[in-house]
Amino acid sequence: MPEYTNAPRLTQEFIRRGRVAVTAQNKLIRRKMLEEHHMRFLEGVLNEDEHFNYFLSECARSMAVSYVPIYLYYVNGEGITSRYSVRNVHSCLQIEKDIVSRGLSTMKYAHALNALNALCLKVANDFPEELPAIRQSMREVGKKAKKEGHPMICLISYMNAAQPQRLLGSKLRSLYNRSQNRLMQIMLSLSEKRGPRHSA
Repeated sequence: MPEYTNAPRLTQEFIRRGRVAVTAQNKLIRRKMLEEHHMRFLEGVLNEDEHFNYFLSECARSMAVSYVPIYLYYVNGEGITSRYSVRNVHSCLQIEKDIVSRGLSTMKYAHALNALNALCLKVANDFPEELPAIRQSMREVGKKAKKEGHPMICLISYMNAAQPQRLLGSKLRSLYNRSQNRLMQIMLSLSEKRGPRHSA
């Protein structure tokens, strides 16, 4: 990754695709940009960095990267972010719902569906009772995208580029295949619309 880029699209892709770690403590952001776009952390959830990072990717137009280590990050193996729980699941659902509701880019749909698909894999063994809520969230994302008439070519390419997490056992593999098929059904139905609707 280059040390500096002032190409908005490249900057946004670097942030969105995780080329820059999503954690908040590794960034210096202009206060003017935060105020102009009313950027705030979503309160009451875990992994709020991921929520913030998405909106940062929509607003950032340039980025500089330093490869000099200046911050020591201690990983607490017993911390709330190291152990997955039902609270993580509910936080993810809330984060993706807010992104789809307030996001400006069509990539918000790809981001949400990709995150929810990965969430299915994470919770399949430990919290199977949460799967119906995740699938319902997927359907709601698809319905909103279809209603707003956004073009789907960017979403399909984004999803095809996303690599599935390593699957353990036939149960997870079967779950992943079903969720992928469901996502493809949503995307195909959305692709029937060739462009966004514009109001007069």
